[in-house]
Amino acid sequence: MNKQDTKNSGDLIFSDVTDLQDLSTMLRRLETVGTAEIIFQTVDQVLSVYGCTQEQGGLLNKSNTVLVHRAYRLEEGSIPTGRATMPIRSVLDRLARLEASETVLKTPESSLFVSWGGQLPRREGWRRKGELNALSLKKVAQQGMERIAGLLPADAGAPVVEKIRKSVWDLEIAPKVPAGAAFALETLGFLDDVELVVLSVLEQWTRLSSKQGDVIVRGFLTQ
Repeated sequence: MNKQDTKNSGDLIFSDVTDLQDLSTMLRRLETVGTAEIIFQTVDQVLSVYGCTQEQGGLLNKSNTVLVHRAYRLEEGSIPTGRATMPIRSVLDRLARLEASETVLKTPESSLFVSWGGQLPRREGWRRKGELNALSLKKVAQQGMERIAGLLPADAGAPVVEKIRKSVWDLEIAPKVPAGAAFALETLGFLDDVELVVLSVLEQWTRLSSKQGDVIVRGFLTQ
């Protein structure tokens, strides 16, 4: 059983005020397409922000977990969070209260636990496997959203919606790459102003990386 993340709060000093604006944009987008929580993890003055757009859904569910990741450089003097899980809305509220020139974010205290965060990938050891065309990934995401909209009954409940979503986003579009990865890349803005996305693998993980951020898939059902 995984332990809860500790009740830490920290003063995170960002290198550039635009990084805070970028974080706010990422979290607003994630709030509309993903789970309600994020994980902050600080290592060597780098803040890694993880979110989830698709959960596995239980031990007997052989679907994918799709994570999103963005890294930010922190300045010396930051009080690190270590690792903490917190509500997206709480962080967005704090970001909204910052003055335009402020670069210090005080993170909220939290002892939340999320199942998708029980295991996160290592930073080292990734093997590059190739590249994927960003425009093709955009098309996959758009076609998937259109297909889901066409399949959903007017009065669909949450279980039906989730079943239809998984039936579309779990479709394999490249070896160990589900369509849900394209959806996450597109909706988080990670395909903006890029032509190619780098594909890497590590054990049960598959990572799609652009200069905007990463989408990381765990436990693809055909592995």
